[in-house]
Amino acid sequence: MPQSINESTSSIAKRIAAEDNRSAPFQISELLHQLKDHHSDVTAFMTFFSHWVIRRFRRIEIEGLDRIPQHRHHIFISNHRDILLDPVLINHALLSHQLTAARSVIGSNLMEDPAMARLMSLAGCLEVPRGDMPLRDKFKALKQLSANIQSSLEQHNVWIAQREGRAKDGIDETNPAVLKMLLMAKEKHQSTASFLSQQSIIPVSISYQWDPSDTHKALERYIRGLDGTELDNASRTDTMQHLIDSLDRCEGDVQINFGTPLYSETPDELVTHIDQHILENYRYFDSHLAALSMTKHETLSDDLKDAENQFKERISELPDAAGALLIESYANSCRK
Repeated sequence: MPQSINESTSSIAKRIAAEDNRSAPFQISELLHQLKDHHSDVTAFMTFFSHWVIRRFRRIEIEGLDRIPQHRHHIFISNHRDILLDPVLINHALLSHQLTAARSVIGSNLMEDPAMARLMSLAGCLEVPRGDMPLRDKFKALKQLSANIQSSLEQHNVWIAQREGRAKDGIDETNPAVLKMLLMAKEKHQSTASFLSQQSIIPVSISYQWDPSDTHKALERYIRGLDGTELDNASRTDTMQHLIDSLDRCEGDVQINFGTPLYSETPDELVTHIDQHILENYRYFDSHLAALSMTKHETLSDDLKDAENQFKERISELPDAAGALLIESYANSCRK
């Protein structure tokens, strides 16, 4: 008879706590192997997976969860910097405060890799259609996703990124299409204002002192900017290997700031409120302030020298133009 998931994740987590360390390479094959004989639910899996990941950061600060109503489930919309880490950190925050885990909405392109597909399945992820497809098929898929989100809210919270794709340039802006997708679940006779009033949409601002995939993003932006140059798999930042690389490069501090439920009559109003919360509650670490000074060619204060040296190390193997893009992405986070 299969061992219960709570027993299995507990025993596995204890073993990892004894054997793992922040610098050990992340092995997704080991993660999947440990869970291959167990039937996981979202909460049990995210408890286990977040335990695996968060040890790699120095400190994680969580703010605002005490203001969140606990009598219902919510849609969390955050800025987007990392495909795996953003939803894992959101779930770590929720679970550490005894709140329900969140199912994550992810691009269907991430399901092309078998290991990633297995990981996303265990995490209870919901797929948003990506890539070329007939308009009718895409509309049907988005409508189904919207319905799946509403049904998921009966038992779980839901996390959605504020835009398609990560903010590789450090500029966080909500795409209204995300909210319009949610509206596809409303009844024909129901007004937009009425539907939105029934939702509990909570903005979340995630701030990384050091973005684990910053060098990959900068290099991708650099290559895309070269005339006539197309990305190969080695240069794309959404491949399985690059996602695993980002997990191995976790360091420094992270802050996660939760807002309160937003109630607006139109998607455009919601966009404004989401962006306002994310920008106003984004934590400026020494990395962001140092980058801003560096892009202005200012002399850095002594308290930013360590960050400056860290930047020099991070860009040492990049082309000069790519290194400049990396520093710019941190500086852009300070520009409101």
